[in-house]
This record gives sequence, structure tokens and C-alpha cells, in this order.
Amino acid sequence: MPYFQPYYFENLKKQILKISGFTNLIPANCKTISLLIEEKTKQKLSETTLKRIFGFALSKFRPSLFTLDVMCKYCGYRGWIDFCENQEEVAIRSSDAGINKNNLSYNAGKITQFTLQALKNKSGIPYYQTIKRKFMDDHFDIFLNGQYNATIFAAPSGYGKTIALTHWIEEMLALNTAEQNDDIILFFSLNALMNVFFSGRDLNEWILALLGYSPDQDITLLLKSKQKDKSRFFLIIDGLDDHTFKNDQFQLLLNQVLDIFSLYQQHSWFKLVLTMRTATLINYSHLLNYDQPNWFKGFVTHEDEVTNVPMFNISEIKRLCVKINPNTTHVVDADVVKKINYPLYFQFYYKSHKDDFSLRKIDQFFLYELIATFILNKIYLGPNSVEKILLINALWEKMDLKYQTYSIKKLAVDASIKQYKQAYQELLSIGYLKEVNTSTSLNYETFIYFGNNDFLTYTIAKKLLDGNDLIFNTHLIESLNTLFQNNPIKLTVLKWYIIYALKSGQSVNFELLHKAHLNPNEKSAIIIFLGDLFKKEFSASRNSESIFNHFRSDYNVGLSNYFLGLEFINPEYKKTLNTLLNYGLCNKEKILMHCSLAIISIMELDVNQLEEQLSQLKKFQADDYQEFTINPLLCLETIYYYLKYGIVKQEAFIDLTKFYFNYSNTTAVHSNKQSHDVLYLLGVYTLTICKKPNKILKLINAINRTYQRGNEFQYGYHFLLKITTTESTLALNKTDEAMALYNELSDDYNEHKKDYTPFMRASFYLLRLKVNFMKDHDNDVFDQIQLLLHLSEQYGYKLIKLNCLIFVLENQSTLRINTDFYKLIYYDFIKIIRESGFRGESFVDTNAIMVDLS
Repeated sequence: MPYFQPYYFENLKKQILKISGFTNLIPANCKTISLLIEEKTKQKLSETTLKRIFGFALSKFRPSLFTLDVMCKYCGYRGWIDFCENQEEVAIRSSDAGINKNNLSYNAGKITQFTLQALKNKSGIPYYQTIKRKFMDDHFDIFLNGQYNATIFAAPSGYGKTIALTHWIEEMLALNTAEQNDDIILFFSLNALMNVFFSGRDLNEWILALLGYSPDQDITLLLKSKQKDKSRFFLIIDGLDDHTFKNDQFQLLLNQVLDIFSLYQQHSWFKLVLTMRTATLINYSHLLNYDQPNWFKGFVTHEDEVTNVPMFNISEIKRLCVKINPNTTHVVDADVVKKINYPLYFQFYYKSHKDDFSLRKIDQFFLYELIATFILNKIYLGPNSVEKILLINALWEKMDLKYQTYSIKKLAVDASIKQYKQAYQELLSIGYLKEVNTSTSLNYETFIYFGNNDFLTYTIAKKLLDGNDLIFNTHLIESLNTLFQNNPIKLTVLKWYIIYALKSGQSVNFELLHKAHLNPNEKSAIIIFLGDLFKKEFSASRNSESIFNHFRSDYNVGLSNYFLGLEFINPEYKKTLNTLLNYGLCNKEKILMHCSLAIISIMELDVNQLEEQLSQLKKFQADDYQEFTINPLLCLETIYYYLKYGIVKQEAFIDLTKFYFNYSNTTAVHSNKQSHDVLYLLGVYTLTICKKPNKILKLINAINRTYQRGNEFQYGYHFLLKITTTESTLALNKTDEAMALYNELSDDYNEHKKDYTPFMRASFYLLRLKVNFMKDHDNDVFDQIQLLLHLSEQYGYKLIKLNCLIFVLENQSTLRINTDFYKLIYYDFIKIIRESGFRGESFVDTNAIMVDLS
């Protein structure tokens, strides 16, 4: 007979446990069993050997014949051969009775419960606080109701595959207990299979042995007779990935799994369920025959065409938050979802805030803290840290940043991989790297990628900093511009530079940031990021004097110049300006900050905030306003009195008239400062109260002669100023000239719209609506109205929304839109006016836009 029979060996282990008096074995019990065996047989089996036998330690070999004999003698047999012969007699006596399904369910249940408990204990968030996920139910509903035998849950590391599957299995077991189901679930993790594989055992025989059957018995006979009960047998293997194996080893293991599948795939009751990383599926899909109709691929959610596990949605995040901390109200918006929907990041965030969990602590800096913490613990402080860094450096050398080539051919770094073999496997196992084989019959192609864009951008930023002696200076910014022109990762790399500069005690030079050549949308993101970063860093600092010095430093005199711009208006930008007001700004900068906040309050139609900002501006001395070419306080007071009371104060108009008459013939040019952007746009907007477009154009012409900002329309100032110029030209009935201006704006928008901030887009949409109405493009008008209303609502641009509503109501007799829609528009108009605290008549003749509500 064969030297080793897995089925008999499993029975022998059960007998040893029964004789020793253990039902739930733990590692410490192995020492007691060792002593009992020695006492009874006078032969010794070490505690370590017994731990290998019972699965508490990795076993790469089968037990020796000596070990088997001693174990059998302990159980009352002469040796291993005697024990096997006895088992054969028992099998013959029981064969007539056939396979007992209750035993099968019981044995599978024990193994499944053991696997479930082990995975629950390893959950990053306590398992009782995790949630079941709907995508898993949807996936299984189609899988189990179709003509499928196998399916795979494929996603990168950290997507939550295992926990989602664990919840589904628990739910199925609960149905079994309630006798609503009669399925058998056998659930393993990869660790269990590794022990089997390295010991040289056959996987199919091992599974049969665990279930209580000998190799010559067949589960098919059992379940075939039970088809009338619709019983199903699930073989579920979690984490079937290649990163812990040599390539040939994993392929051998996978072949054994596929052999089992081949044996049972013709039976409808057999269901194979695997979880694996995306890279593993891509590399081995040819072996799996994954394109065959009996494989269910699920709902692909990723550009790699195999990932079918989605990240958290807003509903799931809410449920998780409530389970973790039911004692607080959790506000989850779209911006929070973008930062926390990756389950691994949610887990990291939980670990940092589990004592008082709330998503309120998430800011712009949050994601970067998570990445830095992950890399510190998994790479810099983990085993083989030096080798990991050297390998990452070797991979970096093979990337071509200028041409956005971030994949590395494995053949090009094969020598480094062999040199740092263990480090490479660990980087794969933690998901920092992934390996994808895309070979064809004509060519071998295996590429190495960074696990996600966060790891990629961190690595790029760190390497460029290292190459620049860790100094944040002009040379670093010039390299950024050269390597990442029109590249979406440029912004993230720059953020890493800023974080490092502050963490290392270097000041953030705002004049230097100007040289980064960011488009308005990117600059808006950097401004908001800096606001969050300053608030976080400075609130944690004990040395307030050093904070003030940061803002007083000679090269940071351009702070207000960098942060100001009406194109950046949104709720987060308002928070940033308020943050900056807490630190040592000079009076001129404070005035400009309060002025910008006042303009935001006008755009939000918030009379209380406007009054607060006017109150702050009035605290400054008259001398503080002398150096401004346009007095912002006069302009804001004029707007306030007109909108609130309908009073037209003349001081600002006189000041603006003097400006365009005094400068109408000058060729002097002011310095290129964004503080002038805000002042001049404020002056132009103030003059619109007069409803005299020729005066507005005179002021704009004077500004253009005085202040030449450059000709690039992608700068928000130029774009917003040209919109007002176009509107004023239209109001003068200079249609051809206005259309020429609009076409230039439209061409620029179509070319650069991804670079425009929400405020720039909303301002353009309002102009486009008016122009298309004039051109009688009625078919497009309704969609444009909806788009503009949605964008304005999303970012709080109530003044733009109000102007859109007024436009619709003024043209209700011409626009071909149903009456119910007009009623909704009118209700919305009334609601905005009443909530704002301003006069409706300051915006429009309310009698002229009345809608018949009957």
C-alpha cells in the first residue's frame, strides 16, 4: 500500500485528539499531547512536529514513517500499516451505507467556521463593525441563477473582497441553520492550501480526507441523489494569489485547483468561487479558461477589464460610519466619498480615529497622511526595508516620466529582482507593486506597475526630491514643469513637495508656486490644499511666532497675490481665506482677504456675511486704502446699499469715473498682481448697477490700458473680464462685435474646459444661455438651463442661479417650456430672494416676471 494516505492521516489526527481529551485545539495544547505520547509510547514527538501536523506551523514535507508509527501506537495500533488496514476494514463495512450527507455538511461546516473565524480576527476594522455589500448579493444572484459553475472576485489589494465574501458566507450558513437552504460550503484561505501544497499532498485527496472520505469515494454520488432538494456544494478559496510563491509553484497549485474543477464542472450542483488580485487573474486567465461560458465574470468596474469588486459607495460609507460610531451624525458628501471610498484607506482612517470616529476630520491632507503612514510602516520600518528601497530605485530608473511611461518591463529589471527577491515578493504582497503578464504567442511581455496612482506619485515626488537634495526651490519646480506638462499627476506631485517643505521646516514660497504654471482648476485645488494644510500644521504647532514669521518672510510678500482670484470662488475657497486671516498678515493683505470674502457673500446672496465683512473693512484706517487704485470698500458699500435698500450711492461711481478718465490715455502698466484682478473685476461688477454698458466698456478699456495681465484666456481674470465685455457689447446691440467676442470665448472654453474652475464654467454657461437664446437655439436652451442650475446649486453660486431664473422668467413668452417648469422657476426665484435678505426689485422688475400660478 502507499506510504501516505491523507484520508487515513486525517482520521489518525482525530483519534489522537479524542484520546488526549481535546475538542478545540490551540497551539499550547501540542506540548501537552507531546508529553502524553511520550508517557504512553516511551517515544518522543516534539511540540514543533505536532504543531506542523495540526496546522499551526508551516509544513513543507509529509510526516515521516517514524512519526506516523508513534502516533498510531499512541492510539492503540502496532504502527501505521496496522492503522491503515484497520481503516480499510471500517471503510468496507460502511461502504454499503453510502456517503452520509450529514457528515459531509458537518465536516465542511467545521472547516468553514474555522476559516471564517481566522479571517474575522484579521479584519482591519473589527468585524462586527463591518457591513455586508450589495454587489456581492447581485453577483451571486446572477451566478447561481445562470448556467455557471465558477466565478472569481478580482480586485487589487485592499478592495475588501474577503470581508464582503465572509458576510455572504455567514448569511448562507444562517439560511442553512434556519432550514431555508441545504447547501454545503467548504471555505479555505490560501494559507491552508499552502500547507497542503508544500507537504506534497494531492489537493483533491486532502479535501476528501478533511470531509471524512477516502480517495475512492465520490461526493458526486451523494449530491446527485439530492438534486431534487437543489443542494449545492460550494468550494470557496480566498486569496488565491501568486505573490507568495515562485511562478512554477503557484502554477502547480492552480493546476490542482483546476483539476478539481474539471472533475466536477459538469455537475450543476458544484460551484467554485475564488478571490484573487487583479494582476493574478490577468496573468493566469489563460490557464483558467476564463473566457469559457461556465465562468461568470461579474460586473467589471475598472479599466483593466477584470476588476469586478467596486469601491465603497456613499450608502455603504454611511452604514459603516453608523456601525462604527452610532452616537454621532455622519455627513457624507461626494468629496468625502472620493477620499475614503477605497476600503483600505477607510481602514487606515479608522485606525487613526477609532476612539472618536467621525468623517468630519477628513481634509485635503488626509489622503497624503494615509499614504505616508502606509509607506512608513510597510516599507521604511518593515523587514528588508533597505532592499525594498533599492529595488524601488531600480524600478524608478526604468520609467520615462516625460513620456508618461510608468510601467517597467520585467526583463529590464530582472537582475535587481533576483538580487532583492524577498523585497520584491513583499512589495507585491502589500499591493505596492503589481505584475501583469500580457504575453502573446509571438512575444513575452510582463510589466511591473505601482499598485495605484497614490503609490506612483509618492514615489515620483520622493525620487525627484532626493535628486534635488530635498530642497524646495526653483530647480525642483522647473523639473516639474518639464516632466509633467499637461499631465494630471503634476498636481499630486506638487502637493507632496509642499508637504515635505513644511514638514522639513522649509517655507512655502508663493512666488515660487507661481512658476509651476498651473491652470485655474489646478491652482484652485492647490489653494484649498494649502488652506487645509496650514490649518492642520499650524493648529498643531506650539510656536506661534514661527508661524507668523512664515507669513512675514521676505519672499512670501506675495501670499495674497497667490491666493486671490474670483475664479476660485467656492465654499472650500472661502474656508481657506478665513484660515489665512488668522495669521500675521499686513493690513493690505487683510483688506484684500475681507474684500474677497465680501464678494463671495454677494455671489452666495448672504446679506449677513456681507454685513460682517463690511464691518471688518471699516475697521481699517483711510490711509490703508490709499494705495489701492480702486477703493474696494466704496464698491462693496455701493453694491450692498443697492441690493439691500435700492439706494444708489454715488461715491464709488465717482471714484470709478475718475479712474477711467484719468487712465484712458495713459500707457502706464501696473505690476502683474492678482490683487489687481480682484479690484478691477469688483469695479466692473459695481458699475453694472448703473445699467449703462457704455460706461462699463470705458472702464474695461481703461483697465486694459493700465493693467496688462497677459493674453492667455485660461487665466480666470481675462476670462471673467471678457464675459462682462461680451455682455455689455450685446446690451449695446453691437451683435457682430459681441458674437466675435463670444466665439473667441467659446473656442477657448472648448479647448480648455477641463482646466476651468466651477465659477468660470458657471459664468460662461450663463453667457452661452443668453447667446443661444438670441440665436434661436431653443432645442439646446432647456438642457443648458438645467446644467447651469445644477452647477450653481452645487457650488452655492446663488447670484448666477438667480440671474438664470430671471432670464427664464423674462423670456417665458418666447421660450417653449411647459408651464409647470415656469412655476417651479418662479417659486425658486421667490425663495432665493426671501432667504437672501435683499430686495427682489434690485435684480428685476418683479411685476414683469409674474407667473400665473392658477
